[in-house]
Amino acid sequence: VRERELPDLDDDFAQTVSEFDTLDELRGAVRSELEPRKKVEQLMAARDAVLEALIEAVEVPLPEGVVASTLADHFGDGHGDDDHKAEFETQVRESLTRDLVLDTLADRDDVEVTQAEITEYLIRQAPQYGMTPDQFAQAVAQAGQVGAIVGDVRRSKALSVVLESATVRDSAGAIVELSATSEEI
Repeated sequence: VRERELPDLDDDFAQTVSEFDTLDELRGAVRSELEPRKKVEQLMAARDAVLEALIEAVEVPLPEGVVASTLADHFGDGHGDDDHKAEFETQVRESLTRDLVLDTLADRDDVEVTQAEITEYLIRQAPQYGMTPDQFAQAVAQAGQVGAIVGDVRRSKALSVVLESATVRDSAGAIVELSATSEEI
């Protein structure tokens, strides 16, 4: 039987594994690195919870023609069993509902999107596609998706406006301070 012997958590350990002289300094550095990440995760969870509450609070009549068209486009090649089709239809309906709710909020609050916000979005998204921001911007333009990008940014801003006025509590019931901007989340 192998047994792993871990070193003692003391100042010698801190000096061995880091540039810090004491364990307290190492713990402080780790804490200061993790706290902002935890805050962003908390904000993302709050954002998701607020969006879910918004969607549950309203009845949105969906344009059935759009749902049917999207399903026909996706399954036009004949792929997919009934379970896959049902799952995809649920996703389409949820996505459409979310977009309609957020578009309505954006209209209500006169949310506008700036060129700087579009540029920031492109810069953040480009690495996910293995592209530079310039390459990603060109691909978006060539695919005719600029309007979709503007819509996504506008919806995100609308949700941020709602999030600013929401009272969010953590699992212990304490109020969560939501002071981050949409750029952080």
